[in-house]
Amino acid sequence: MKFDIISMRQRAKAFMQSKKPNPKAVGVIFALLMIAYVVACFVSLEKESWTIFIIAEIVYMNFRNSNRIYGLKISREEEVGFDGVFLAFKESPAQMIILCILKDIIYAIGAVFFVIGAIVPFYCLRFSTQVILDEKVSAFKAMKRSSQLLKGHYGELIKLDLTI
Repeated sequence: MKFDIISMRQRAKAFMQSKKPNPKAVGVIFALLMIAYVVACFVSLEKESWTIFIIAEIVYMNFRNSNRIYGLKISREEEVGFDGVFLAFKESPAQMIILCILKDIIYAIGAVFFVIGAIVPFYCLRFSTQVILDEKVSAFKAMKRSSQLLKGHYGELIKLDLTI
C-alpha cells in the first residue's frame, strides 16, 4: 500500500482546523494530565507511598489509552468532545488496564534485548487498544490480533513514523 504523505498531512490539517473542540486543545489536556501523573509519582516516591503510585499509574494507563481511542475516533471523523480525555474509562477500563500492564512488561523484557528488542514489540502491539475497542476482545486476543494486522506491514508503518 502506498501512502501519499503530503495529501494525508493536508487532509489532517484541514480536518483538525474544522474540529470542535480543536484536537490541539484536547492534546493540551492530555499534556496537563501527564504532568499531574509525573508530580503524583514524585510525591509518592517522596512519601514512600505505594498507594498513591499505584493509583496514579492506573489512572495514567487509562489516559494513555484514552489518547489512542481519541485519535482513532478523530481519524474516523467521529464527533468527540473534551470528554474524549476519559474514553478509556468508559470503554472496557479493566481490559485497558490489563493491556497496559502486559504491554509494559513486554516492552521491559524487550528493552533487556537492547533497541531492536524494544522496537519489535512496540510495533507488534501498537494497535491492540484499537482492537479492544472495535472487536470487544480480551487483552491477550487484542495483542495477538494487533500482531496479525501488522504482519508484513512493519516497514510501511516505520516509514510512516519516520516521515511525519
